[in-house]
Amino acid sequence: VYKRQADANPLHRAIAAYQEALIYRPAAVDPQAYGQIQNNLGIAYWSLAQHERPLMLLKQAIAAYEDVLAYRTLGLDPLGHGATQNNLGTAYWDWGRQYDAGSAEQKAAWEQAIAAYNAALAALTQGETDLSHEPVGFDPWATHHSVAVVHDQLALSQPANPGRQQHHWHWATHHYVVALEGWRHQQSPLVDTALQGLIQSLRHQLQAMGTEAQQRSLSQIPADWLPEVWRRL
Repeated sequence: VYKRQADANPLHRAIAAYQEALIYRPAAVDPQAYGQIQNNLGIAYWSLAQHERPLMLLKQAIAAYEDVLAYRTLGLDPLGHGATQNNLGTAYWDWGRQYDAGSAEQKAAWEQAIAAYNAALAALTQGETDLSHEPVGFDPWATHHSVAVVHDQLALSQPANPGRQQHHWHWATHHYVVALEGWRHQQSPLVDTALQGLIQSLRHQLQAMGTEAQQRSLSQIPADWLPEVWRRL
């Protein structure tokens, strides 16, 4: 308990400092600086939520990020917009994890996480960013992996709705494969993280929906990955 409190203390001070900074950098005077401070405030709220009062602090983080998006617009700052949407997706993911498994609140939060992550990835296209290099603000392959995880968990949360399960597992497989290919291109050790996620998702699909559903997802995987996928399955 002492360690958690000690780790949280600098975050309390950071939040107070950012809140004071907003007084001197109001949106009407300096919208760019205001957006940056609000984004940092959202990160501080999210970080503090890992130590205490997660529901309240994650709600504050989400509110801060959503405010930022009024100033970090897709047209004016696509990469900044994408980075904030990525942060928003993570906050919604964590918020959903605070609720009971399969609850309406959890599903709603995770659908919001998917929307935010997709908006982050769409911003890269708007910014005409070369995805062979990590853009400023966030790693797109990590975002693909994150949205795959959310789709996978949403599929598991609704066993009574096979259509929705198949929808989510289709997109989980798609995003795991994109993360796998992106990290492989970068020669990143995280490629194994994506591969492990994909294998676990395929196992979920087999257990929940049978061989046919798993085969549909296997057909989405590039041929050169299939021997390793089958070996691990």
